Amino acid sequence: MKWLMTGLLLALITVVIAVGGIGMAQAQGVTPPAPTGLVAVNGPNPGEALLSWNAVADAAFYRIGWVAFPDYEAKVAAGHDWLEAFHFLDAANTGQTQWALTRLSPGVQYYFIIASNDARNGTPQYGEWSEPLTLNDDTSSCPTAPTAVPDIDYDADDDGLIEVSNLAQLNAMRWDLDGDGSTSNPGSGYAHAFPNAAPDMGCPSEGCIGYELSANLDFDTNGSGDADAGDAYWNDGGGWDPIGDGDFGFNATFDGNGYTISNLYIHRPTRWYVGLIGSLGAGNGVVNNIGLIAANVTGGQIVGGLIGYSDNSLIANSWVTGTVSGDVSVGGLIGGTGFGDVVVDSHSHAIVSGQRFGVGGLIGGSGGHITGSYATGDVLGTSFWIGGLVGMSQLHPYGHNQVAISASYATGNVIGTEDVGGLVGLNYIGIITDAYAAGDVRGAGNVGGLVGDNGWGGDYQATINNSYAIGRVTGDENVGGLAGSNDGAITACYWDVQTTGQPAGPGVAAGQTTRALQAPTSATGIYATWNPAWWDFGTSSQYPVLKYGRLDPAAQR
Repeated sequence: MKWLMTGLLLALITVVIAVGGIGMAQAQGVTPPAPTGLVAVNGPNPGEALLSWNAVADAAFYRIGWVAFPDYEAKVAAGHDWLEAFHFLDAANTGQTQWALTRLSPGVQYYFIIASNDARNGTPQYGEWSEPLTLNDDTSSCPTAPTAVPDIDYDADDDGLIEVSNLAQLNAMRWDLDGDGSTSNPGSGYAHAFPNAAPDMGCPSEGCIGYELSANLDFDTNGSGDADAGDAYWNDGGGWDPIGDGDFGFNATFDGNGYTISNLYIHRPTRWYVGLIGSLGAGNGVVNNIGLIAANVTGGQIVGGLIGYSDNSLIANSWVTGTVSGDVSVGGLIGGTGFGDVVVDSHSHAIVSGQRFGVGGLIGGSGGHITGSYATGDVLGTSFWIGGLVGMSQLHPYGHNQVAISASYATGNVIGTEDVGGLVGLNYIGIITDAYAAGDVRGAGNVGGLVGDNGWGGDYQATINNSYAIGRVTGDENVGGLAGSNDGAITACYWDVQTTGQPAGPGVAAGQTTRALQAPTSATGIYATWNPAWWDFGTSSQYPVLKYGRLDPAAQR
């Protein structure tokens, strides 16, 4: 519209000049000399000629003429005057010394002429004809019918998972929370992310159930190497908008296929349910085989690097590096899990911090089951329920008393105030078996090398079996090498009295020297009840480490 208004304004000015006699010309009645120096050259487009001449100050108008040589010959042969062969236009003299003629016939030879005049209807003073000019021919091909764009199969391997190869497609998942490849919001941008989709996205006859990565993704789109707000692909000042919330979670499968997502940036310090996926599942959620590299995530409550909250879902073989911070229920991988969740073969190297309760290196608050998983990043909480792996662990009081945490470990340093543990801050009514913690632990009350507070009593007893702790433990009240406070049952568990600095503990199994913990090289002696299929006892100068599932003993030593 702006160019149209500009054109209209220029046309209006030209009319004013022509009608009022305003311009470079002198008053009507002065006979101007004929123009000289006419030159014609080809313009940039086929059928276009650019004319230039020497200015005639006394001219009120220029008369510009052109004729195709074949037309000129035909007119003359028919007995017409040469003027009758030309086409003319009159242009008010505004000081111009050039003109562009368009829509002439490409490939045809033309002659041009310029005349000056003291009035639009006066007697023109013609100059010399131009040299003949053959206009450039139009070499472009003739228009052809548009080629039909074939439909794209976005489930090329027919596994029921739609391939995600770029950030736009990752973003589009938020409009298809059940993963069937359709959205009820046609203006969402889903079709833009998956253009020319085959019918039903190319999914098998039974339909699609989710999405899978087909390439590594990177939110650092400008290549600066920093996961800052300017680099975030979707950024309203808060970076990535998590997929799913407390009301509507992503209730489908998201398979990373071993690919990674780098430089995820989220800064939403008052928001609940924060992570790459804010809320996962209500019975059908699955996230597996995916890693987040250099994530930078800040939220309010229920905050995780990968997932904010997971309900009755499966998270497998997934991991996070970077930093995760929030207020309540903050974890490096997941902020919180519900009853029935399963987390297996997953880990976090993220540094995790929380302002209040429920802060863990892997999961802030866990109501499900964790197996074959670990955390290595430091954990900082300024309140209670702070743990190297899990802030608070509990089982559903109405379910079966099954294992809550097994074959798992934490090595990061842990700082908190109350209920602070190297593995778990508060083990409420859950079971911990075959686990260990190696990080230093510091707090005020209920501080333990493995668990800060084990159980709150009642009918559902918290239990710890076949586990140990070796990190230094310091605190003010209820401090123990294994557990700071214990209202549960502890069996075949140990702490290193030398490295923890804790020679005794309240009602827990015996502390051991470093030599005593390292001496057995098999499931004998103090480890006689430990599962040799899960533990690698190493040499007589090494602590036992876990070999369950994907856990690598060499990486733990």
